[in-house]
Amino acid sequence: MRTKISSHNWEHQIKFNDGSTTLLVIEDSDTFRKYITELKSQIEGLEGDFAFSNEKDSLSFKDRFAIITNPLQVDFTDKRIQTKITSLMKNRMSNETHYEAMTTVLSQLESFAQDLEMDFPFEVEHSEPDIQALVKMFGFSLKLDYQDEIDKLSEYTNVLHDVCGIDHFVFVSMFNYFNERTIQTFIRECNANKHNLLFIERYDQTVENASQKILIDHDLCEIFE
Repeated sequence: MRTKISSHNWEHQIKFNDGSTTLLVIEDSDTFRKYITELKSQIEGLEGDFAFSNEKDSLSFKDRFAIITNPLQVDFTDKRIQTKITSLMKNRMSNETHYEAMTTVLSQLESFAQDLEMDFPFEVEHSEPDIQALVKMFGFSLKLDYQDEIDKLSEYTNVLHDVCGIDHFVFVSMFNYFNERTIQTFIRECNANKHNLLFIERYDQTVENASQKILIDHDLCEIFE
């Protein structure tokens, strides 16, 4: 599905199309910082000057975007991933395959709590065990193997895509961390998985097969390729 980012401050739009790559170069450091801060806040759910939409409707940055400002510090236990895993596990516990086992476990926990109350020297009460408490008690988290930092980053984007439904990824100053060859391999893998990529850099870079390249110079003039 075609999507785009637009802003009243920009002449051009950033366009995506199921596995596309865009390079946005912002030469002025103050403008670079301003746009990164603004975009990050909107991806976190706040209001801002950027608009995200498809050909018909306005869309939510929070539901479809992730921004990576340091690719060496991606975290598979971050709140968005863990919340989704908890939700998915809760649904699985209550489906017909696991429902009987789940109710048995809850009943046993309730009996155990009552036994503890009976054995306590003072009168106490407890919360009734439920599915949500059971899922949290297990503390489900992802266990992944990766070879190096770029492989870890690739796995991270796949998890966000497959578990959380994120299909747009913003990478800030990625070329400060990895060489061009490594990044090109990473891009090919992401594009094959239908991930839309936006690289935001201070300096011009070479990105093979980029569908767009937009340079905002020190005078805030836009150069579109």
